Amino acid sequence: MTGVSAAVRRTRPLLLLLLLMVLATGSGCSKKPPKTDATEISPAVTFERASELLAQRDLRQATAALKKIAFDAETRTVLEPLTRLALADATFYLGTDIGWIDARNLYLDFVTLNGDHPLAPYAQLQVGMCSLKQVSEPSRDQSLTLQAIRDLEAVGNRWPGSPYVVASRAMLREARAHLAESEFLVGRFYFKRKNYVAAIERLNGVVVRFPEYSEADKVLYQLAQAHLNAGNAAQARIQLDRLLSQHPNGEYVARAQKTLGSILGGLVSEVGTP
Repeated sequence: MTGVSAAVRRTRPLLLLLLLMVLATGSGCSKKPPKTDATEISPAVTFERASELLAQRDLRQATAALKKIAFDAETRTVLEPLTRLALADATFYLGTDIGWIDARNLYLDFVTLNGDHPLAPYAQLQVGMCSLKQVSEPSRDQSLTLQAIRDLEAVGNRWPGSPYVVASRAMLREARAHLAESEFLVGRFYFKRKNYVAAIERLNGVVVRFPEYSEADKVLYQLAQAHLNAGNAAQARIQLDRLLSQHPNGEYVARAQKTLGSILGGLVSEVGTP
C-alpha cells in the first residue's frame, strides 16, 4: 500500500504543526515558568516530552508519560484532546492487528468527543487507516475493506474543507481497488465453474461500481468471455469493443482482437481466463 503510506506521510507535517500551535496556545496562558521538579512538572511540559518520545517511536515511554498527565483547570481544555489523540497514535504505531483495533476505537472516541476539533478529520482519517491495515487478501472476506471505505468517506463528508480529505481520497482509491479485485476474483471463480450467469452479474458489477479500477480491461475481457460462453455473442462483442476503445494500449488488446475476430468469423468457442 505504497500510495496509502505516502498519503499518510503527507499529513504528518500538518499534524505536527497543529499540535505545536495548540500546545503553544495552551502554554501561553500560563504566567508561571514550567516547573522542573520531577514531581511537579506541568501538564504542558509532560505532554511536550511525551510528544518527543512519540516522534522517536519510544512508544512505551511515550504512553507511560501520556497516562501520567494530571490535567488542571488551565490546561484540560487544550491538552486532554491532544493527549487522547497522542495515545491513539502510540497504539497505532505498535503495528499489530490488536494495536490497530485498539487504536481505531481510540480515534473513534476522539471524533465522538471532539468532532469540532481541528484534528478531528485527522483522527477520522486514522480510523480508516486502522481498518485498511487489517483488510484481508482479495480472495478472502472483505468486510474490513467495506468498513475502511465507510471510514474514509466520512472524512470528506464531515469535513469537506479539511486538508486531510486529499489523503483520505488516496486511501479510498486503494480500498476500492482492493474491493474491485476481490469482486473480479469471485466473477472468475464462477466463470471457471461454468456458472456464466453468476459470473456476468459479478463482473458487470465491477464495471459499473468501479469505473476507476486500473485493471478494468481484464474485467471487460473476462466479462466478454462469460457472455460468449453463455451464448450471447452480441453482448460479448459490445464488451470487447468497449475494451478496445477505452484501453487501446492495454494488456488484453491482442486477445480481445483475436476473440472479436472469432466472433465476426462465426467461431464461438470456450476460451480461457486472464
